[in-house]
Amino acid sequence: MKEISNWSFSEIAQVIEGVAKGEFSALDGVSTDTRKISPGVLFVALQGDNFDGHDFIGKAKEAGAAACVVSREVDTEMPTIVVEDTLVALQKLAHAVFGRARSNGLRSIAITGSNGKTTVKEMIGRLLSEAGLTPHITPGNFNNHIGLPLTILNAPKVIADSVWVLEMGANKFGDISELTEIAPADVRVITSIGAAHLEALGDLDGVRKVKSEIFEFSDRSNFAVVPYDERDRLLLAAFHGRVLNAGLAQSSDFRVAKIQTTQSGQRVEIEGLGHLTAFEMPLPGRHNAANLAISLAAVSALGVEWWRLGNALSNLELPGERLRWESFGHWRVLNDAYNANPTSMEASYEAFLERATEPSVAVIGDMNELGSDAVKLHRQVARGMASRGGVSMLLFVGRHANDMAEAANDAQTDAEVRACADPESAVQILSGLADGTKTWCMFLKASRGARLEKVVELMKQGEADAF
Repeated sequence: MKEISNWSFSEIAQVIEGVAKGEFSALDGVSTDTRKISPGVLFVALQGDNFDGHDFIGKAKEAGAAACVVSREVDTEMPTIVVEDTLVALQKLAHAVFGRARSNGLRSIAITGSNGKTTVKEMIGRLLSEAGLTPHITPGNFNNHIGLPLTILNAPKVIADSVWVLEMGANKFGDISELTEIAPADVRVITSIGAAHLEALGDLDGVRKVKSEIFEFSDRSNFAVVPYDERDRLLLAAFHGRVLNAGLAQSSDFRVAKIQTTQSGQRVEIEGLGHLTAFEMPLPGRHNAANLAISLAAVSALGVEWWRLGNALSNLELPGERLRWESFGHWRVLNDAYNANPTSMEASYEAFLERATEPSVAVIGDMNELGSDAVKLHRQVARGMASRGGVSMLLFVGRHANDMAEAANDAQTDAEVRACADPESAVQILSGLADGTKTWCMFLKASRGARLEKVVELMKQGEADAF
């Protein structure tokens, strides 16, 4: 049963300021996509540049939709609510459902940041479960002006120990403010500040400004969790609650006291609020140790006895191509090809070097949405990797491959430097490396648009075709 199942048709119509026609018994969720409709849901007909949900009302009914929200009269036997703007209606309904859930005892955590949002979301979800609470976390990348409302409107019915963990993303100024107004959470988390979405945000101060929007619509009962090194640079003037900081620094409220690399990942000791506890987790890298500290600070704000949860993350897995080791043929691969910006690129590369053995190759693709600084930032990342060393080959892929290769060579690296246009060309280069006598380690990192996941897919196919 969903939280929205408690709402009547007339209540929904009133909240979204629409004109209702017909009636239904109960809803079992909300959808904007007829390909993902299950029986009993409310279908909201959104309109975009290349689609119009009103054209799919018939398919929605065939799939079992119980009712629909539209912005014009449609020919259907389904109960309908006609509104001025269906997207605004979706967001108003989510805000109302969130508000009633809070009045019924719901607690909530909202998460934003340049890097680590999904990792921290998954960590928090696992920690809350281990503590005996019932988390509902944002599925996949449902973190925008449509995805967040759908996360709320498809949440299970609130019970005494329910906690909603909501991821909030931003591409431009005002995005986080809009999401925070829909769901003003009890705990507001910023995971990190880095060079991301610079086409719209300009520079790091712009990133700080948009991420700080998560502090809006707050009261004295709220908590904020921020990275220690950003505590004085974020715009906390709009926040009225208590602030905790976390990270690698000795003075952090929740600090990483010790990191030990293990066969399966790392053992991290966290000290905070008078407690010291070791955590085993399969995720490598100092940045993930910092993510753990942030996650623990967030759950502590809800009164969770975090120091009793040392085994909670021992088998944590992240969705998608995120910092995941796998082996096939004569390759061991750290696949982190889901997303990238300069900060995450450096952190993931360090995590790779912690466990990589020679020979090894780093396959680096384009980082998107860096604006006018794109060439400079790609060269900066390549130069840093080349200077850091640790691999036998640096293979750059994509539009910025030649810029990165030139910067790496300028750093006088000992690694062989190669550049190519696409994943298919990269596979041709990589296929010539493994001669069957040695196991190679490979690191993959890029923005999703670079399609570096194809490298692993094609190489696995090549291994299969060899037999």
